Amino acid sequence: MGDIDIIYDCLMSETYKNLAHLKIKLEDVVDQRLLRGFLTDLCIKHKQYGVNEKEMIEFTIDILDYEFTTDILDDYQHYREILIAVNRKSMDYNEFNLKVLKSLVNDETTEQNLKDILQDCDDIECIEYSKNVLLENEFYKYINILDDRIGELK
Repeated sequence: MGDIDIIYDCLMSETYKNLAHLKIKLEDVVDQRLLRGFLTDLCIKHKQYGVNEKEMIEFTIDILDYEFTTDILDDYQHYREILIAVNRKSMDYNEFNLKVLKSLVNDETTEQNLKDILQDCDDIECIEYSKNVLLENEFYKYINILDDRIGELK
């Protein structure tokens, strides 16, 4: 699991609300700039995250063993840029998946319609994401079409 994945998991699971658990999760983060940016975000947006400001600041100082400096703004910007990129990729995957699902629930769906949609995508991970969604929703009939496109791209 990459650094941003660890941090993203902490955000989605609200691990930040349990500082002992958060400390354990963050031990695996290698990118200190990303870590400082994440912790700064928790301190700045403590109300939105539902955490105690003073406890979060003390936790941040303890974890990072440093004083707040002007560098923290650069680290915060670094964190925000990476998080935005991750969210953008996730949004792209969801948008593509929506196209695939819409094509499958349409009464006039043909295999060719799905193939046409897949031809517009060159991202194997994105197609695999859609494949997993189809499997979870038991759209087995169309899995081979996605597999064929993944095979073409490899």
